[in-house]
Amino acid sequence: MLTCLGLSAQIYYMGTVKIDGGVIKRTFLVCKSDIFTCARPTHPTRIALLTVGIIVNLALSIIGLVTTPSDFASYLLAIMIVNMLLYLSFYFIMKLICREKILLVVILLITLTLFLWAAALYFFRIKITGWQVSAAQSRELNTNCIIMGFYDEHDTWHFISAFALFVSFVVSMQPTFN
Repeated sequence: MLTCLGLSAQIYYMGTVKIDGGVIKRTFLVCKSDIFTCARPTHPTRIALLTVGIIVNLALSIIGLVTTPSDFASYLLAIMIVNMLLYLSFYFIMKLICREKILLVVILLITLTLFLWAAALYFFRIKITGWQVSAAQSRELNTNCIIMGFYDEHDTWHFISAFALFVSFVVSMQPTFN
């Protein structure tokens, strides 16, 4: 949660805040000099969107603590996908609020990202392997190969999710190209 708060501060201040040992001292000095300015956010829309992100991440953390997921890998994947969707939503909403042009290449990349993640999640939900069972039991779950007579659904999930991750990172780098 501290990481989430630190990243939110970096996003709110657009990378101009220094998170180091003196951050508490600087915050105290600013609040001490003018408590009214300190209490009111300079960018209300940005703080509202970041608050939604913090609440969603806090809820995911609480769900993980309360339910103790048996499949931690799937739980972690869900957290990462939710955060990627939060980032894409934040990006679009801020572009619309600031009346900035959204490049066609960014729209195409985001569409491709959403399509690839949907396809990857489709193949991920097909239970043809089991990492919690023995190798022999996992082999019994294997199905016929669907790509070139060699790759099954699990391999397809690896291919599509790798490509989805790559395109997701390309999308996350696009705002710096504007």
